[in-house]
Amino acid sequence: MVLGSISVVSPGAYAISDGFGDFRGTSDDGVFYRDMRHLSKFVLTVDGVGLESGGCELRGSAARFVSEAESVEVIRRRAVGFGMREEISFTNRGNEAAEFRVSLALAADFLDVFEVRGYAKAKERGKVSAEVRDDGLRFSYERDGFRRATVVEISGDGIVAEASSGGMPSRPDDVPSRPGDLSPSAGIAPPRMSGASPSSGCVSASLRLEAGQTRTLRVSVTFEDDGEKVHWREPESPESLYGEAPEMVAEDAFFVRTWERSIEDLEILAFDAGDGLLVPAAGSPWYMALFGRDSLITSHMTMTLGAESAKNTLRALARRQAKDFDGFTDSEPGKILHEMRRGELAVFGEVPHSPYFGTADATPLFLILLEEVWRWTADAEFVRDMESAARAALAWVLTHSDKVGDGFIAYETRSAAGLDNHSWKDSGDSMLFQDGSLAKAPIAPCEIQGYAYDALLRTARLAEKVWGDATLASELRERAASLKHRFDRDFWMDDRKYYAHALDGKGRKVDSIASNAGHLLWSGIVPMEKARYIVETLLGDGLFSGWGIRTMAEGEGGYDPLSYHNGSVWPHDNAIIAEGLRRHGFHEEAKRVATAIFEAAAHFGHRLPEVFAGHRREEGHPPVELPRSCIPQAWAAASAVSLVRTMLGVEPDSEGGEISAAATTSSGVRLSGVPAFGACHDIGGGSGG
Repeated sequence: MVLGSISVVSPGAYAISDGFGDFRGTSDDGVFYRDMRHLSKFVLTVDGVGLESGGCELRGSAARFVSEAESVEVIRRRAVGFGMREEISFTNRGNEAAEFRVSLALAADFLDVFEVRGYAKAKERGKVSAEVRDDGLRFSYERDGFRRATVVEISGDGIVAEASSGGMPSRPDDVPSRPGDLSPSAGIAPPRMSGASPSSGCVSASLRLEAGQTRTLRVSVTFEDDGEKVHWREPESPESLYGEAPEMVAEDAFFVRTWERSIEDLEILAFDAGDGLLVPAAGSPWYMALFGRDSLITSHMTMTLGAESAKNTLRALARRQAKDFDGFTDSEPGKILHEMRRGELAVFGEVPHSPYFGTADATPLFLILLEEVWRWTADAEFVRDMESAARAALAWVLTHSDKVGDGFIAYETRSAAGLDNHSWKDSGDSMLFQDGSLAKAPIAPCEIQGYAYDALLRTARLAEKVWGDATLASELRERAASLKHRFDRDFWMDDRKYYAHALDGKGRKVDSIASNAGHLLWSGIVPMEKARYIVETLLGDGLFSGWGIRTMAEGEGGYDPLSYHNGSVWPHDNAIIAEGLRRHGFHEEAKRVATAIFEAAAHFGHRLPEVFAGHRREEGHPPVELPRSCIPQAWAAASAVSLVRTMLGVEPDSEGGEISAAATTSSGVRLSGVPAFGACHDIGGGSGG
């Protein structure tokens, strides 16, 4: 019996195993660091037999696996940081002494994360080798100066062990129960080389346990990057992206549990993007990297936890802002990146993610987040430091983003290895007409025009208040007004009383009913007289499942409740829409959406997944997570934080240095210690800030 996949995630590395703690190198499992699988096999056997039954407890960057092997109870306590450490305890639960052989089958294939997932394959492979050491094994990989290594060290009081390289059986059940004779007094025995395989090895130990006795084997997995040792840091490192998060008190416990679990997930998803800048990675297991859109939205949603995430994200993205045109990476001057990888394929230019710029929304979102930081901090010095990057991003929005000549931000990939769609719904089939047919690029998604409108107005405020450029401020306000008028004229579908999903390259309305138009409420581009129509559709039976707003309405030609973007429910999508509802005065509707997402979270252990199925809510049928959904995922976790802000009606005032709460519906929620303007504030429960 093999239990489901278990991900243990930290700011440094992550490990994916089965429910017993093993990974076998046959699918997506292993220990990953900087976009490469550093350990592909880690299988524990007792007398050549795999573990049976048991369970797993997962919390933060640690896991506890409990299993059995005949009369021996096996408990594995795993911690993942900048490496992996594991204590494996063996307890004799029988009435007589027990002697047995413990073996750890190990292998390191050093595959790039894109190869593991089947998205790309290296044009050539470097050299993999294994070296036996006194206390374990060292696996190494080298290709034209690109070097990585994994060191596995074994220790344990009263445990006799030996290590060997190569000749390792291909299946755990074939591990010999008596690989060698060892003297009980020898301690860690001298290693012995065998076989010819350069990427595998085995560590074995002989144990004798009296009835009720326990002994522990300790395993340390550390990495080397370009010849430099990656120093181990505990998951509970004092480094923190969110510091002392506000404390929540709520009448309904499920709010508190989801809030606390979401903050915990956000902490473990923080990673070093370079120069010590901790930023939110997109999600585990496959998106532990710097992303533009994901990191920007996550940081915007978590401003009630502090501005550090936002400032670090803006700095990290500004340092990698595009300077020129490059078809392979979809780069254009001033553009903000989509995704940056540090694995072998990116280093050798075999994938365009070094970084890749295939996103049309990250650049206006960059400008939106910069102004949001100013709203929460009044930090004019930071905004001035970012002025050059902001002006370059603004130039992209005003010039390079228009692919058709109609004044709208559109995209069309130039990279043969790039994404077809550059909006947040970036799967290949996400841009569908009502009849289910696929729209052709260039494509101008509706929500990105809203982001552009918001970015123009926000940047105008920065130009006026911080940069001292009244001329630019006036020009941007004029452009925003023109964009709002043209958008309403060209995207509105009078027959459906809703905005089109997008415009295609011929200016035709992509006429399916999708959630994207809900983002327009968040950006403020919707005329007030049409907001009611949008709200009625968003909360109607077609889009609202009862667990949240679907990405596409039931009844549309491309609708599928199990699809990634055409009928599923995304928490972050709902959080953005809920905030837009509140800003337009639809407070009850905003609370309805927020409550539905929190109620859904309770069915996932109060841990919101990236996406779940859009099936209609029915009595006795909980929401269903999609198989490929990331969990934890940054903007899913951030959604809980954002939804609480929406329910409380929290707004900062950079001029007055205060924050206020203007909720008009009772939520029974209170936050203590919300950081803003150098102080902490209590919000909710009758407090105004």
